[in-house]
Amino acid sequence: MKKGWLVVLEGIDGAGHSAHASELANWAERELADYRGRVVLTREPTDGPIGALIRSVLRKELEVGPETLALLFAADRMEHVRQVIRPKLAEGCLIICDRYYLSSYAYQSAASVDLEWLMQLNSKCPRPDLTVLLDAPVEVCLSRIREGREHLELFEEADFLEEVRRRFLEIADRLEREGERVVVVKTDRPFEEAHEEIVRHVVGLLASRGRE
Repeated sequence: MKKGWLVVLEGIDGAGHSAHASELANWAERELADYRGRVVLTREPTDGPIGALIRSVLRKELEVGPETLALLFAADRMEHVRQVIRPKLAEGCLIICDRYYLSSYAYQSAASVDLEWLMQLNSKCPRPDLTVLLDAPVEVCLSRIREGREHLELFEEADFLEEVRRRFLEIADRLEREGERVVVVKTDRPFEEAHEEIVRHVVGLLASRGRE
């Protein structure tokens, strides 16, 4: 059986990663005959017990230190890898993941957690075949967030998000230099334009090499 693919969509809150992940999964299921019935849309934090705990922290219902939160994200991710990502890759699925370890690197390092430690925590995770970093100005992202809900969550403040955005771009560049396939797609434009660019990158990935 052909090995599957792991495509990750990343970006600061409000950049559109969740909406674009969903749209990409719909497109893949509709247009990619080889993967019909084998497109997996998943997300982090997950809907499991550790992910639920993380969401309570993000909603400011529970307070933990930045290193503790980083450990929770890493634990949730390892369970995600064990229960979903590795099995579905082995089944030859196309996995579209809304956030992965680049989010941890950007957000937690912006909260003063050591980046090298974060990378070590996540060193057992499968590398994505493609990471699509969605990028838009912070003021655009915050406007979208405020349109969608009443209250901002943890990390959703302008100054902090500016730092997170900077780190996303900086760390994405580092990962690319270290051999990962990372592309930046601007999302401060019509949704369909950004979606079409994402699709082109995914089509390029699937055409880039055969699988045994």
